[in-house]
Amino acid sequence: MDETVLEEKGITDIPDVIRNIPNMMISEGVGNAVSFRGLIPSMFTNNNPVVIYIDGVSYAHPSGIYARVDIKAAGETSFYDNASYEFVKEDEYITLDAKIGYIVGNWDLYVYGKNLTDEEYIKDYQSSSTLTMAYFGEPLTVGAGLRYRF
Repeated sequence: MDETVLEEKGITDIPDVIRNIPNMMISEGVGNAVSFRGLIPSMFTNNNPVVIYIDGVSYAHPSGIYARVDIKAAGETSFYDNASYEFVKEDEYITLDAKIGYIVGNWDLYVYGKNLTDEEYIKDYQSSSTLTMAYFGEPLTVGAGLRYRF
């Protein structure tokens, strides 16, 4: 679904957008926040892609165990290439981040994964008549941490 389809369908809010994306659903009140950038009628441009960012779901148990999952879904994006005078298209993508941890006292022990879907995507593209640069999203990353809070 591209910006033209969104405008034609008259979609103007986040729940309507999510309901129109295959395999996506919305649960009102779940997670901390939902934000949406780019869904303003007649404001769609090639360097302002429609991006849906769902600020995830988090859980914290009184025992100190906690978890969080974040998802980011971006629709097809076009970047203008000044060197070739044409648009470069980037396919839609979905990334998933997660963190699981345990807090005891002032200590926080956790493991995390970023871009667990291991998507390869362009997050920014800049072009002039002599130079073109593409900035790619971070690859699959996993790690662990230990933090002490004073």
